[in-house]
Amino acid sequence: MLIRFVLLLIGPLAVLPAALGQEPISVLAIAGEPFGVARVRLPSQSGESGAAHQSVSVTDAEGRVYYPATRSLTETRRSGPPLVDIPPGRGVGEGRLLGRITNAVRLLQSEEVERTVAHDVWFLFRGSEPFTAVLGDAHRTRVTITPQAGSARGGGAPLGGGAVRGGDPHRTALLDWWSVYTESVARNIRNGDYPPLVETYLAAMLSGRLALPLPEELQADAGEEATSIATTLELVAGTEQMRNRVLERVAQGDTERDASADLPVPAPPQWQLPPPPIVSDVAVEPIASRVPADCFYLRFGSFTNYLWFRDLSNQYGGDITRMVTLRGFDYGATRRTEARLVLKATELSRVMGPTVVDDMAFVGSDMFLTEGPSIGVLMKAKNVFLLGTSLRNDRNQAARTIPGATMRDVEIDGKTVSFLSTPDNRVRSFMVNDGEYFFVSTSETLVRQFLETGRGGASLADNEQFRYARELMPSETDYTMFAFFSTGFLQGLVSPQYQIELRRRLYATADIALVQLAQTAAAGEGQRLTEIDALIAAGFLPAGIGRRPDGSGPIVAGAEVIDSRRGSRGSFLPIADVEVTGVTPEEAAWYAERADFYSRQWQQMDPIIAGLRRVEVPGAAGWERLEIHTEVAPLVPEKYGWIAEQLGPPTRVAIRFAPDDIAAIQAHVVSDQMGGSIPPHHLFAAIKDTLPPNPAEIEGLLDKYRALKSLAAYVGGWPQPGIVDQLPLGLGNGRPVGPGMSRLIGGVYRYQGGGFSILSFMPDVIHASLPYLAAAEAVEPAQVRLHVDNLQGTQLEQWVSEQLYARNYQTSLAGARLLDSLTQQLKVDQDAAAEVAATLLDAELQCPLGGEYVLRSDGGATRWVSTAWADASSPEVMPAGYTPPLLRWFRGTAARLTQYDARLVLDAVVDMEGADGRVPASPEQPPAQRQSPAQEVPGNLPGNAPAGDTLPPGTSSLPPPSEILPAGATTPRGPGRKASL
Repeated sequence: MLIRFVLLLIGPLAVLPAALGQEPISVLAIAGEPFGVARVRLPSQSGESGAAHQSVSVTDAEGRVYYPATRSLTETRRSGPPLVDIPPGRGVGEGRLLGRITNAVRLLQSEEVERTVAHDVWFLFRGSEPFTAVLGDAHRTRVTITPQAGSARGGGAPLGGGAVRGGDPHRTALLDWWSVYTESVARNIRNGDYPPLVETYLAAMLSGRLALPLPEELQADAGEEATSIATTLELVAGTEQMRNRVLERVAQGDTERDASADLPVPAPPQWQLPPPPIVSDVAVEPIASRVPADCFYLRFGSFTNYLWFRDLSNQYGGDITRMVTLRGFDYGATRRTEARLVLKATELSRVMGPTVVDDMAFVGSDMFLTEGPSIGVLMKAKNVFLLGTSLRNDRNQAARTIPGATMRDVEIDGKTVSFLSTPDNRVRSFMVNDGEYFFVSTSETLVRQFLETGRGGASLADNEQFRYARELMPSETDYTMFAFFSTGFLQGLVSPQYQIELRRRLYATADIALVQLAQTAAAGEGQRLTEIDALIAAGFLPAGIGRRPDGSGPIVAGAEVIDSRRGSRGSFLPIADVEVTGVTPEEAAWYAERADFYSRQWQQMDPIIAGLRRVEVPGAAGWERLEIHTEVAPLVPEKYGWIAEQLGPPTRVAIRFAPDDIAAIQAHVVSDQMGGSIPPHHLFAAIKDTLPPNPAEIEGLLDKYRALKSLAAYVGGWPQPGIVDQLPLGLGNGRPVGPGMSRLIGGVYRYQGGGFSILSFMPDVIHASLPYLAAAEAVEPAQVRLHVDNLQGTQLEQWVSEQLYARNYQTSLAGARLLDSLTQQLKVDQDAAAEVAATLLDAELQCPLGGEYVLRSDGGATRWVSTAWADASSPEVMPAGYTPPLLRWFRGTAARLTQYDARLVLDAVVDMEGADGRVPASPEQPPAQRQSPAQEVPGNLPGNAPAGDTLPPGTSSLPPPSEILPAGATTPRGPGRKASL
């Protein structure tokens, strides 16, 4: 700093960036084939700051403009007071030195500000005659484009102002446009929250069609072939990252198309099954005897419970995840599944259902609801005649009203089965009645397995793991929902049939999407091409896209594009019904790596059990408490060693926090650091109601330090772990500032006493919390405990809302840009843009802020915006009254995690408001008048440690009273607050 100050005193002060200035509009264009290239430079509007990356629309009356892209030109200046003018010729003592000192101080206090000074708008065009282009900037600028046959600047200089590459002005201009265009594509992919179908397709199509180099960041990622548990789970879950990688590969030309699937199917992993659990005589519900042994099992127990779950889901558009956050698009998985099975709750079924359905469950060999699941609904009838009549009536009506639907009887395993379907598989519903059970399924294979259970075949009720699950979580417990995922089910998901067909599904989905995009792009260029061969010949599709090694491929069926073997995108043939008879060399090598990984490093799949129970919250109208119990049992802990290494043994010792701690977490941990000298201890942290800083404003180390100093929070350890004490140079000792209190380097305060070590930047926070902090005895053992209070009316609620709004705004902005991209890049009519987006995404585009996308004129430009943006000029500012989905119902939670030798257990309670359809309480209602959330996870949740789970010696009770701080500080909490776990 001192050196800089001296240099500023003695050096010249005119070392500032030269402004590009407010130049007039300039237009440059070169004609060529198949497209000419043009650039229009627009001066920016005054006051425009930052690298705005503004996308300027370009239109013309003749339809000659294509594929626009914008690059913002910026300069860097310093903000702050202007510098003092020092005229030349003044002598010493005439104010020259004082002026330099003043300017030096002002420069030190100023900040560099990046300002946009112009926008280069690039686009392609057809023809060589002049035409008028309309730029949709703030003033709707009209410019005349006069193409030149040679260089627009003479001498072969490129439009971008660089050196000529290869001596061809048109080619050089095309490369300059391509540089700007691919920058825009990459930026949209990074900022988008939707699958980048349009950007990926256009970059690959134009690269191949115009012989342009594809930038490395847009090339297909070879990481799709990596082997790890993460990539396998990506494939099983059908994650967007995996979909995008496959789309990139297909769009850029897939080398696997010419391969033959004539190799034998690879062997599955060599699983090492653990010994079956020892199970006593345990009661199992009758419906489990009709569930195929290797199916997942989601039991509602009653039709009323199913209606509760369905209604809760429908409050959020049929997707339960929308209770937490909205995505930029909605697959409508619940609606699709109901439509495919032809099972929909009507008002009549709501009344009749509880009287005719005794028990019901969802079962299946996968849960790929957005692509075509192998799933079914199993119902145990109270009245076989009435239930059968109701189901048949619904199916007959569907056969009459659904276009293309047919219903016929088929024979499966000697049983007559009703089969209702459409050619594209959007409807695929088998229904069979066997005794008092009705089974409606998308899969013929599942129907056959269901019928086999009726003749004594393997069922879930015979599975020792399931019987063990029912010992842990008895069937007579009043669960609203109970889920069981067996080893057989989980292993099935990584079997060769599932993994290879899942991979083929991804490629089939990419093929369909590319054909749809190619048809749209061709129409945008005035070529009404729909057939695949014609699109390939015109350069809109890569060669060979019409065939796959398994004999399938995309076909054009009227206005739709479907896969010849699997049906419509989003409604593929269930994997359980797909027979994989041969694989390509690439598929064989690809799966062999995964099988080897599981054989060597994973070896077992541990069953997963979960139960959810609804209970009333006394005295709280409209509130509901969900008690959730989840187990991985029996557990083979070796492959979870990275977790076990961090956690100490289960303990009933729990840290009690201050009443005003709005959120807290604690963990019983071990440390092998510092020579293993630190024994198991409790680490904990808590935050009081405070307004944290905006993460967007925290960039450098100094900003992070200031942010931490502003938090009303503390962290601590008990018994005092001694980590701070072992810091070198005595950094952990600090300077005493009071009884038990010291001030460490950096302004951190530390309290030591009663076995506690507590750190905070705010000594007042420590003092206010000390009377309440204690090591107390909990009802149930655990290693990790968490609680989050009701956030209504708190400063933290405001902060959470702002962060969620900022994130959702970016997603909303990306959706609007997608619609702009369809109209600009693919020339889709604005009125049809939303419908085309839904077709290309195979999902409904939705604004995550809850608004609707509409067209709005802003000065001269017409753009897509959301009605949820209160101020179109600054939509990034959260409007008054905005409440994100999570905070509309969330009223507090508490959880604990316990790892035993052979079980991993997670217990949680979640308080909800408005889950029954009633309007939540007003956020302005004072906290003291609102219902208190759950104080902790109840100790009587079903599934807690049975007699066989013992704790290590010395961990089942409190430590001696001398180690508790302060004595007797375990009194009940004040009203309206939640105790820690």
